[in-house]
Amino acid sequence: MKPYQIVLTVITVLALNNLALLSFIGHFSEQKNDTIDVASNGGGITLSEAQRSDDEKTSNSATSLASEQQDKTDLTQEFENYVRSEQFSAVITDWQRKSRKRNQEISARLVNMNADELYAVAFESENINEKSMALYQLTQGSKYKQLSNEKLKGLYSEDGNDGWARQKFLSTLLERDDSEALGWAKQLITGTSVSRTSSELDIYSKIYEKDPEFMKQHVAETEFSDTPRSFDLFTFLQTEPKLAGPFFTRNFDKILKSQNDDIFKFGMYGIANIELTQQQQLDVTKLFKSKNSNKRNFANSLIEKIDDIQALRGAYAGLRLARDKDRFIGSLLQSGENTEKLALGKEFAANSDDPNVQRLADSY
Repeated sequence: MKPYQIVLTVITVLALNNLALLSFIGHFSEQKNDTIDVASNGGGITLSEAQRSDDEKTSNSATSLASEQQDKTDLTQEFENYVRSEQFSAVITDWQRKSRKRNQEISARLVNMNADELYAVAFESENINEKSMALYQLTQGSKYKQLSNEKLKGLYSEDGNDGWARQKFLSTLLERDDSEALGWAKQLITGTSVSRTSSELDIYSKIYEKDPEFMKQHVAETEFSDTPRSFDLFTFLQTEPKLAGPFFTRNFDKILKSQNDDIFKFGMYGIANIELTQQQQLDVTKLFKSKNSNKRNFANSLIEKIDDIQALRGAYAGLRLARDKDRFIGSLLQSGENTEKLALGKEFAANSDDPNVQRLADSY
């Protein structure tokens, strides 16, 4: 929805709600007056006359409500007609032009500010656009690294600041061995922080560098889930095989059943300390039939862990794309001391339609 449509919607809803409220109050105000009139008459009105009076007032009230409903419909139509008019379009165009001009003026002023000046604007300005643009100027280069630890902590703690910017502030504080920042980082990845940064991958690495025992314990206690936080941890573990084994062994079935295909973007290359059960090996080979290339690549990264030769034959037979077949053969040929898989790789290579792949059969 465009800005002017949002403005129109808000105005319309408020106007209609106010009309409804006035109708509601007016309707019950009339009923109250009717009761008082009948009760205050010293017996001069008979019951039947009072009933007729009530019927007439009910009829009048219904007519009044119908009229007010029509007024609402007319008002809505007037708003719709106005929003389609050239006059309204001109108002919105002028507002956008002035807004762009104001932002350009703010940007031109901020670009020449030093780190401390930008900090003052980002932390103290009451103009949301100005705060956001000052934060942008601070983080696009390395100006924010010129700020003191206390100022970086202030920006990190400021509600509403961009997650990516907060991640940079926290990362810099960790590089400076700030003990309070290390505590924040630990709270962040354990889920006790108010909000996460846009990515915690760098934070995982920094914590492991400062406190490896804490990270080992955290990985040992963490369960996989379909969240960005798990993705960050998953990626971090690719670079730390010693930590990865226990985590993937414990969570492997959950990973295979994940409904979020993005998790399969992360391969399992180099994860030495993991062994797959017979069922898990079969489940992995089924991924080769997937229409999702990430799942096929994920399965390929685990060929080294699959000992079932017949399952591997079936998986290769189900591949349709030449690049998938070539990647499969390459993984088999690099299976190390497993002679059965090496022989299978040579067999597939020799029968390939690609002369370059055929030559691989003689290279191993």
